[in-house]
Amino acid sequence: MSERTTTHAWPMPTSLAGVTVWAETVGALTGFGGSRRANVLDAPFPHLVTRGHGTFISPTGEHIVHPGDMFCIWPQASHEFFESPTDPWHFYWMRLTGEGALAFARELGFSEDIQVLRPPDPDAAIRCCRELFELYGSPRPRDPYRAVSLLYQLLSVCRAPARQNLLESSNRVFVDEARALIESLMETGVNVSQLAEMLHTSRNRLLYAFKQVLGLSPVQYLGQSRLERAKRLLTETDRKISAVAAACGYGHEKYFLRRFRELTGVTPGEWRRLRH
Repeated sequence: MSERTTTHAWPMPTSLAGVTVWAETVGALTGFGGSRRANVLDAPFPHLVTRGHGTFISPTGEHIVHPGDMFCIWPQASHEFFESPTDPWHFYWMRLTGEGALAFARELGFSEDIQVLRPPDPDAAIRCCRELFELYGSPRPRDPYRAVSLLYQLLSVCRAPARQNLLESSNRVFVDEARALIESLMETGVNVSQLAEMLHTSRNRLLYAFKQVLGLSPVQYLGQSRLERAKRLLTETDRKISAVAAACGYGHEKYFLRRFRELTGVTPGEWRRLRH
């Protein structure tokens, strides 16, 4: 036996709105000294070595890869890779699919000219790939948003520090724009899907940016913003409870009453009386 492979497939669910890149298949390979592969494929296939070492040959040259190194099979590019007979390897791999697959591979740091790299934090990259592999191999039902989140965690740890700083700055501007929209449209009952559409982005991109900048999901931030506006209106105005609910984007007063009490421990009327 030259190798043992395990493959888990999970086609993209059509109900997962806004997702442009997906790991349609993930796998793991354990070599026993004679693992060797060569072919041309039609999608980007990032690999991450976790043990042993080997050689990756592509149009960019011949590279020795060690634990923590990544190499990517680039679409339509010939390649060959094989392990050291005296130091057999283990690696994880994934097949990226979707209209954003190629762009995602480039964001990882790969291109036609760069097909081997080492993440700034190899251990974190290995953890992401291992968790993704375990998630895909777990019994159904599986959490698709967790799968997308792990992909973007891998993207985060693969970025060079300077690029990461640039990304964080970009995310702050992006989140500030989203927060301004939430504030201006709150009375309409705007939700996260509508917000993503207005920002010409996906729910996943929105989730990633909010988590990076605020440590909250967009849903959590929207809920907190509605609550804070309700508290302010109850304290500073004499509006009826129904009017406060409408101003905060709650379509039904009863739902507003229930949510306010769940979050504060008191009703809106009690909140107002305690502060007047």
